[in-house]
Amino acid sequence: MNLHFYYLNINSGLAYCNGIGILSSVLKREGYNVSATHLTSSDNLEGIVKEDLKNNPSEIVGISVVTNQAKYVPIITRTIRENSDSISIAGGIHATIAPQDLKNKGIDYVFQGESENSLLEFVKNLERGKNLEKIRGIWPNPPAQLTDLSIIPQEDKEILNFGEIINKKNMWAGEVIATRGCPYECSYCCNSTINEFYRKGLRIQTKDILRRRPIEHVIEELSAMQEKYPGIKMFILGDDTFTLKKNYCLDFLNEYKKNIEKPFVCNVNLLSFDKD
Repeated sequence: MNLHFYYLNINSGLAYCNGIGILSSVLKREGYNVSATHLTSSDNLEGIVKEDLKNNPSEIVGISVVTNQAKYVPIITRTIRENSDSISIAGGIHATIAPQDLKNKGIDYVFQGESENSLLEFVKNLERGKNLEKIRGIWPNPPAQLTDLSIIPQEDKEILNFGEIINKKNMWAGEVIATRGCPYECSYCCNSTINEFYRKGLRIQTKDILRRRPIEHVIEELSAMQEKYPGIKMFILGDDTFTLKKNYCLDFLNEYKKNIEKPFVCNVNLLSFDKD
C-alpha cells in the first residue's frame, strides 16, 4: 500500500509538518510506503500533482491543511479525481474544525483530531476490503482514542526535506513537540474548539487531553537532530504551552542541559510560568 502526502505551506512562513512526520513513521513501521510533497507556491499546482500521481502512484493521497491554505484543496482534489483512482483524505486543524468545508472541496474522507490510530485502521481496512465508514476519527464519527505518546516512533523528519527547511530558516530547527494539549481558552486560538471536540466526543475532561512524551524520547530526538545537523543554532519546542507541568518541565531542562549543546525557544503562557 502506497500513500502520498501533501503539506500545504503556500505563500506562508516555511515550516516542517509534524503531523506528516509522525504519521509517516507510524505507517512505515507497519511496512507501508510513504512519500510527500512540500507545496510552497501556488504556481503550477495541477502540474505538480499530475507529476506526483505519475511518479508516485498511490492508493491514498493525504492533504494536511490549515484554514488559510484550504482554498488550494479543490485544485488538488480535482486533479486527483481526473487523473487517478486514488482516495483523497485530509487532516490537520482545518479538518478538525471545519470538516464539511473539506468535503465540499472534494475530499473523500476527513480525519479529525489526532490520527495515528484512525489512519492506521483506515489503511488496514482499505487493504483488506473492510468497511471504512464507521472508523472513529473520520468525520462524522466520534473522535478516535487519544494517542499514547509513550509508544509512538520518532518522527520521519526527512519525509519533507528537513535539512533544506532548517537551512533556509538560518538553522533554527523545529518544531519538536514534547507535549500535546492546552487547557486555556484563548479567543484567538483553536485549542478551545479542539478541547470541546474531545470533551464531547470522548466524554473526558480537559486534563485528560494534556499528555507528555517521555523525556528520554524527546532528548533522543533532539540528540539525533544535533548529530545529523551540526550547524543547528537553535531548537524550537513547538508545544502550545511548554511549561504546563512544572515538574516535567524542570526534569526536562535538567536532561536538556546534560545532553544538548544548543539553546531553544518555546511557547509559554504567563499563567503557567513562574520564577523557577
